[in-house]
Amino acid sequence: MTPDNDTKRSLQWEGKDGNPKNVSRTNHLLVIGIDEYKHHPRLNNARRDAETFRDILLDRYQFEKENVTEVFDEQATLRNILIALGNLEQKLTPTDNLVIYFSGHGSMNRRKTQGFWVPAEAEKHEADYIANDRVRAILGDMEAHHIYLIVDACFSGSMILRSADTATQLLEQYPSRRVLTSGRQQEAVSDGRPGDHSPFFSCIRQQLLQPSGGVISALELENHVINNTPRSAFQLPEAAMIFGIGDQSGKFVFYPKKDETRDWEEVKKENSVHAYKQYIQTYPNGRFVEDALWAIAQLKDDKPGYRKYIDQYPAGKYAREALARMDYIDQRDRFELAKRRGEAALRQFLLDFSDGPFAEKTREEIARIVEAEKVVKDETPEKYFENSPIHSIDSLSLPKMVQIPAGTFYMGSNEGESDEKPVHSVTVKSFFMGVYEVTVEEFEAFVLASGYQTDAEKDGGSYFWVNGKWEKKASIYWKHDAKGDLRPRSEYNHPVIHVSWNDAQAYCKWLSGRTGLTYRLPTEAEWEYAAGNGSDHTRYSWGNGDPSGKNGGNVADESKSPSGQTWATKFTGYNDGYWFTAPVGQYNPNTFGLYDMTGNVNEWCQDWYHDSYTGAPSNGSAWESPAGSYRVFRGGSWSYNPAFCRVALRGYVSPADRYDNVGFRLARTP
Repeated sequence: MTPDNDTKRSLQWEGKDGNPKNVSRTNHLLVIGIDEYKHHPRLNNARRDAETFRDILLDRYQFEKENVTEVFDEQATLRNILIALGNLEQKLTPTDNLVIYFSGHGSMNRRKTQGFWVPAEAEKHEADYIANDRVRAILGDMEAHHIYLIVDACFSGSMILRSADTATQLLEQYPSRRVLTSGRQQEAVSDGRPGDHSPFFSCIRQQLLQPSGGVISALELENHVINNTPRSAFQLPEAAMIFGIGDQSGKFVFYPKKDETRDWEEVKKENSVHAYKQYIQTYPNGRFVEDALWAIAQLKDDKPGYRKYIDQYPAGKYAREALARMDYIDQRDRFELAKRRGEAALRQFLLDFSDGPFAEKTREEIARIVEAEKVVKDETPEKYFENSPIHSIDSLSLPKMVQIPAGTFYMGSNEGESDEKPVHSVTVKSFFMGVYEVTVEEFEAFVLASGYQTDAEKDGGSYFWVNGKWEKKASIYWKHDAKGDLRPRSEYNHPVIHVSWNDAQAYCKWLSGRTGLTYRLPTEAEWEYAAGNGSDHTRYSWGNGDPSGKNGGNVADESKSPSGQTWATKFTGYNDGYWFTAPVGQYNPNTFGLYDMTGNVNEWCQDWYHDSYTGAPSNGSAWESPAGSYRVFRGGSWSYNPAFCRVALRGYVSPADRYDNVGFRLARTP
C-alpha cells in the first residue's frame, strides 16, 4: 500500500559486548540527493533524506564537516557526480572509510539487467545515466578500508551481483565493500509523502537515532532496514558485498561521539528501558547511574526492578519510594488474584487489607458480583443450566454486551484499497456486540469446560512476522503472548490471540449452548458500522484525527519494544504505553461504548472475503454465498500503522490460520 501523494523513484527503461574495537580512521561522506529533475518527475523527499542522513552522522557519529561532500538537486549532474567520486578517489587512503548515500531516481534496462543512477539533468536516454557497473568500477579503484554504499532509488538492487556466499563472522578490521539498496533488482520503491521521508530512509534514520553511546554496525543497520521497511511499503531492501572490488568480509561500524550530559538528556527524552540500560552500559560509573536504574524500575513497575534498585542503593534517594511501591504491587497482585477466584476470596482480601489502596475497589467488585448474579438469574432461563455444572456467574462470566441501534451507513472507502470499493449503502438491524475483545481468561474457561483443542495446537503452532515474512513458531497457542512467551496469569485480561476463525466459531457455539443465547461473530457490515460510530463512519473508532491520550488505542506508536526497537511508520507523537497487546478496555470507548475497536488485535468476522463490494449484501448480513477461500478480519492491531488501522480496511486469511495479532469479539442476536 502506498500513501497518498506518494512518488515512485523509478524510470522504466525499455531497452533491448562483542562490539569491535574502534580503530582511528577518517570517515568520509558523499551525499547525493535529487528532488528537482529537468526531464523526469519531481521527487518529494530525496534531498531531505540525504540532508537528514548527513546531519545525523555529523551530530552523532565520528564524521566531521570537512570530510563531507554534498551534491544536491541541479548540482547533481552526471559530470559533478563523477567529479565528486573522482576527488574522493584521489583523497582516500587505505586507512580511511567512505560512506556514500544516493537518493533519487533509478532506472533499469531489463534486457541487460543493468541498473542506473539518474542525474538531475539527464534526458530519457541510457547514455545520460550513470551505470551501476561504472559506479562499481570507480569504487574498485579507491583505496579505502571500508566503502559503504546506500542507494534509495528504484531498481537499486541491480547493484548487487547475484552470487552464492557463505556467512562469515565479519570483523571491523578487515576491509569491506558493501551496498544497501532500497529495493530489489527490478523493483520500484516509494518516495513517501511530501515533507516526510521515504519508508527506506525512515528505517535508516530510526536505527541511527538510537540514544548516543551505542555502536551500530552496518549489518545491524541492514537487518533493521530489511526487516522493517516492508511493514510500511511494498518493497524489499537488500544488502550484500560489492563483488570484485576488494571486499574482505569486513564491516563498517558507526562509532558514536560520546558526551555524557547530552546523552543523558537524550536518554531521558526517549524514556525507555532500552535507553537507560544503554546509558548504564556506556557509562558504568557515570553521574546518573542511580537515576537510570530508578527510571528502569519505574518503567517496568515490578518488584524485581525495584528490588534491584534497593539492592544497589539501600540508602538511595529513591529507596523509601521503592519500598512503598513494592508493597503496593504486592497488594495489587493479590487483589487481581482474588478477583479471579471470586467473591469469597475478595472478602478475605478485604479483611487482610481493609485500609489498603485496593479496599474501595474490592468493595465495588463484591457489589458488582452480587448485582451480576441477580442479572443472570433475571435474564437467563434456568432451564439452560439445569443439566450443566455451571450455575452462577462465579463459574461462568457472561460477556458484557451493548445493544447497537439499527441504522444506515455508507460502507467502504474511496480513499482505500480496491477491495473497499464500491462504497455502498447498508442498513443494519439492531444487534448486541461485545464491549471488549474476548480475553485469555474467557477463552480458558471454554477450553477447560469443553476440552477443545485449537488449530494452533493441532497444527503445530502460530504465525509471527519475522524478517519480513510470516513464519510459524512451533508449540505456540492461545496461552502465549505476541512474543511467543507463556503469559503470566496477570495478563489473562489481554485479548486472546493465536486463535483461528474456526476456534472463534467453536467458542461461540459453546457459549451459545451453555447459555441459550445466540452468540456469534459479527458480520463485516455490523463490525464496520459499530467501529465507525454508525452513520458517522469515522476513519478510526476514536474519530477522524490522530489519537491522543486515552482517546486512542493500542497501535504502532512511539512506544519501544523490549529490545528497544521502534515502529518505522506509526502514529507520531503518540505513546499508548504498550508494544504488544494491552489489557482490554485501556482506552476510551467509542460512541457505542465499545473498547479497542481500533488496534490491540484484529478481530474475526463471519463473512467470506470477496475482492470488491460488488454484489455485497445491503442488509448488514454476512456475505456467505458464494463461498470463498478466506475469512475476513477487521480493526487493525498493536503493530498496525495509521493506514492499516482505518475502520474501512479489510484483512483476510484462511479460516484455519492464526497469528500473533488476531483475536475476536462476540456479537449476539437479540
